[in-house]
Amino acid sequence: MKKTVSTIFILILFLAIGVTEAKARQGDILFRLKDKSKAKGETILLGEVAEIEGNDEQVISQLQKIPLSKSPLLGYTKIITPQKILFYLGKNYPTLQNITFSGPDRCLVERSCQEFSAKELEEIFIDQFYKNFSKKDIKIEHVAIHNSQKIKVPEGKIEFNLLIPRPPKNHKESFALKIKRDQKLIKQIWLSARLSYFIYTFISAKDLHEGEKVTIEDIIRQKNNFIELKGKRVQNFSQIEKLICSRFIPAGTVLTVSMFKRHLLIKKGAIIKMIAETETLYVVSLGKALSDGFLGDTILVQNLNSKKKVYGEVKGENQISIYF
Repeated sequence: MKKTVSTIFILILFLAIGVTEAKARQGDILFRLKDKSKAKGETILLGEVAEIEGNDEQVISQLQKIPLSKSPLLGYTKIITPQKILFYLGKNYPTLQNITFSGPDRCLVERSCQEFSAKELEEIFIDQFYKNFSKKDIKIEHVAIHNSQKIKVPEGKIEFNLLIPRPPKNHKESFALKIKRDQKLIKQIWLSARLSYFIYTFISAKDLHEGEKVTIEDIIRQKNNFIELKGKRVQNFSQIEKLICSRFIPAGTVLTVSMFKRHLLIKKGAIIKMIAETETLYVVSLGKALSDGFLGDTILVQNLNSKKKVYGEVKGENQISIYF
């Protein structure tokens, strides 16, 4: 019994001494090297490859930020050993003493990355697109990414920029989505989109007959799908202000320029009425048109009495207003 008690006492004493020696070996700082790790930034940091233990939290915080090596490219790895850590500790923290390592004899480091599926990139494209254009003007009907595989980019501050060299105008357009990390371009993705455009056009408010001159009261301004429209649309009343209908136009028709023509009011050689008017004077004389004249045109006319040639603006059928 005494022998058993003595044996247990010696064993406890041995363990106590062993623990004391282990703590002494650890000293101020213990680095527990990881088997594998991922670098989040451009540089591998000491805190990413090892767990650091010690009594001074400020020192530990500084040690965690010590750079060890440039991060590997995506798909590649780098090996960090205790010897490499000691080298950079000597450069960055030369006063550090009593350093102990535990764990594996090396750490395999790869680049931490973010993955974006084709669906996510399409949603990012739509979000970027509508930062540039209003949904009221352009509608995205369908988006297709040229590369359907997942896109991997290094972790960090990621920005997306949609390259739009000009305002889109075709039913199907291609776009470049640029992916930047810390303001550096790291990848460019091509997407195609099927679009619908909505533009303001004019429609007829009532039936318009051939040869009729249209007034602003005869038309209504509204938005229409650009893709569904054919011909050059009338988007401003000034486009047709001096024209007449070239055919019958039913009410509710989207107006195009081809539906109108210039109104020939004066033929060359015709005898026309020349009106000279001021606030206090109104004189009418006859003249001979020296050219054809459409509404709003300026033409040359010869006075039948004086034979003098003057210019005037065509105001109506065989009628001009003389310029003073």
